[in-house]
Amino acid sequence: MTRPAGSDIGGRPTSEEEDDAARPGGRAVSSAQADAGGMSLSRNRNADLVALFGHRPASRSELSWDEAEEHVGFVFPADFKDLVSTFGTGVFDHVVEVVSPVEDEESLDFFFSDLYEYREFAGRVRWGKAGQCTLFWRTEGDPDQWTITWCDSESTEWESYDGTATAFLFDLLTGEIRSKLIEFTPGRSPGFWPD
Repeated sequence: MTRPAGSDIGGRPTSEEEDDAARPGGRAVSSAQADAGGMSLSRNRNADLVALFGHRPASRSELSWDEAEEHVGFVFPADFKDLVSTFGTGVFDHVVEVVSPVEDEESLDFFFSDLYEYREFAGRVRWGKAGQCTLFWRTEGDPDQWTITWCDSESTEWESYDGTATAFLFDLLTGEIRSKLIEFTPGRSPGFWPD
C-alpha cells in the first residue's frame, strides 16, 4: 500500500523504506524494535485511561458489537470496543472526539457515513478527530494490530503512531508523544465530556 507523504511525530521526513511509527520522545521505531524493547504494539490502555480520569463514566449501548460490525463490514479493534464501552461518545480533554458506533442507530449511521466520506483514503478507517485532524486506523492485517494515522484538515500532512487507539490517547493526553499537527498541551487534570 502506498503511504501518503508526510512525517512521523518526531518531525523527520518519512520515506517508503522507513517505518513511520512514532514513540515517546519523537523517535521512530519499527515493530521489531518495539517488541524487542518490551513494548506491546497492541497494548490496551483503557484501564490507564480510566485511572487517568479518576472515574469510570457510564456508557450506554443500544446495539451490539456484532450488529455494528455486520453493518460496517469489518471487526473493530478490541481496545476501541473497550474504550467506547467504557466512555461512550464524547471528547477527551477538549481535543480528541470519539463516536461510539454501538450507542444507537444514529451513531452507527454516522460512523458508516464516514466510511463513505473518507473512501478516498483506501486502507484507512476514520475513528475520531483531534483538533483539526482526522484520526484513522491503517487497516492492514489483524484489527488489534492496526496503527493510528492522522492528517491535517487539508489532508496534505500526515503523522502516524504505531499502537492502539487507547495507547495513542493515553500517550497524547499525558504528553508522552507530541504532534506537529494536533495542537494540544497536556493539562494536570484531563477531563472527559460525554456527548
